[in-house]
Amino acid sequence: HPGTPTLIALLPDGRVLAFTLVLSALTTVLFGLLPALRATSPRIGLALREDAPQTSGRSRTRSALIGFQVALCTVLLACTTLFLRSLGNARDIDPGFDSSGIVTVPLDLSPRMLDSARGLALFDRMLEGARSLPGVQSATVARISQLSGSNIPTGAWVEGQPVPADGRSPLNPYLNAVGTDYFETMGIPVLAGRGFTTADATGAPLTVVVNEQMARTIWPDQSPLARP
Repeated sequence: HPGTPTLIALLPDGRVLAFTLVLSALTTVLFGLLPALRATSPRIGLALREDAPQTSGRSRTRSALIGFQVALCTVLLACTTLFLRSLGNARDIDPGFDSSGIVTVPLDLSPRMLDSARGLALFDRMLEGARSLPGVQSATVARISQLSGSNIPTGAWVEGQPVPADGRSPLNPYLNAVGTDYFETMGIPVLAGRGFTTADATGAPLTVVVNEQMARTIWPDQSPLARP
């Protein structure tokens, strides 16, 4: 069933740039203001003389500031190294779908106040237009994009298995609403059965597709096809 697609945003946006600028300005003021004030002091000439008296208080303040700067730079360098290593490890993980050549476009229909029928009709027109574009092999819609950080938790009870005394669901799978050609577009192989088709439109019997891990958990050593 079509839903609202979301965007996997991995590039810096305006908020990241604004945060970086503010942090840079604060760092400049923090570590540049005190030395600048000391440099403009009328007693700077005395401090440059070899015979100028050096107060232990100022020396301790200068040493503490330098030590703080070195410690902060060390922490930032360590965090940057860990971040780059984690990013490299994340890129080596198999996400379970083929992300090459996929473009996601966010769309929010709530400001237009469309009902379900008009919203579905709009999605159909958008998909027809997208599929007619040169170079587009497949197009679909999804309420949640893969690896977007969002999810829809739900409960599930398996027919024939006892219900817990507290009535809570023994399973808490994540749910997503997707359109036709979703698995073909995302490059997700369907190991058994089929994906969604136009026959699964609104009003038709509900059809679900579960992943391999859920099938093994609920029906170990059995085929999940046509199971209740």
